[in-house]
Amino acid sequence: MIIVPKEKPVIENLNSYYVDMARMFTHFQKEISAGAVHCKSRLAEGVVFFDKDEVLSGSFEDRTGKLDGMPAVEKLKQAATQESFVINIYEIDLEMIHFWANIPLAEIMYKDLSTEFTDFDALIAKMSEQKLTGYIDACGISEKDSGILFMRGGVIIGGSYAWGEGELSRSEESQKLLMQKIKESGGVFNVSRIHFAKPAKEKTPEPQPGRQAAVPVEPRPAPAAAPAPSRPAASGAKENRGEILMVLQELLNTMEVLVESNKKIKRDFGSLLKKKFMEKADEGDEFMFLDPFAAEFEYFDKRISFVGCAGDKELVNGVVTSLRELADELGIRTQLREKASGWLSRNSALLKRLGVDL
Repeated sequence: MIIVPKEKPVIENLNSYYVDMARMFTHFQKEISAGAVHCKSRLAEGVVFFDKDEVLSGSFEDRTGKLDGMPAVEKLKQAATQESFVINIYEIDLEMIHFWANIPLAEIMYKDLSTEFTDFDALIAKMSEQKLTGYIDACGISEKDSGILFMRGGVIIGGSYAWGEGELSRSEESQKLLMQKIKESGGVFNVSRIHFAKPAKEKTPEPQPGRQAAVPVEPRPAPAAAPAPSRPAASGAKENRGEILMVLQELLNTMEVLVESNKKIKRDFGSLLKKKFMEKADEGDEFMFLDPFAAEFEYFDKRISFVGCAGDKELVNGVVTSLRELADELGIRTQLREKASGWLSRNSALLKRLGVDL
């Protein structure tokens, strides 16, 4: 089954006979931040997910079987030259594109859990507690009683149901109906977790020291204050939370100026930061507060908003490590350390105590 979020159509009902698939991908990568190209013919169906930087993944299904990942993308391109597909293109929020692109590559956590021993409500509650990013495939005794619940950070974000012909639905009524059908008829559950694939790092050479003046960066004064968190920090926090946020906000401001002033970097800082935070959140529960979907930690309009319960060490380590890795990927880590030299000096004791390095 191929699942595509269809809430934001961009182009509908194109005929592949008149379309160059490769050029179409390139065109829409420039037009929208992220999206999906859905192709369907009488004998086959496929989808390709992309963002501005690259084609991320895909799925392809015909009478011979199913392919996932980049092999599916190539198969779809080939098939489009041999038969006629109807093409629809949908925009997908940047925070969610990696979720949908990695659905086909999810790894099974629990397989064939029978309703005889597993309560559906309890399973959902357990996956919510574990902050599952993935899905629960509920297979009823009758195929028409089956469905899939998609979860991000432990929150149900939609489902696909047999009675809805596989279309993605956000309806809570459909979720409740699936639970009712499974309880009445019985069945099995399969739970799968998504591990976001990280993009390959470009081997961009570090700029030579003598050439840095070619990209002028105006120094920005440290912000006078950072907004206080909306709810109390965890009891284990030892530093003043407002001061911690001010320290991190200053570093984020420095990184933002550096990225936005570098003409070689084509994407805006906000998009790059969200993408890195998604990767970091997928590394484990320690950094789940960085998940943009959870909205615990946000950086917008040069200010931090934090409503989570992470301790100081997790908070500083998560943000600083994310910026360090992002700077490495962009080839600007040396520049970041130079621009943040004053910040490093002022906060050296804090960083040393928490075991964090920029």
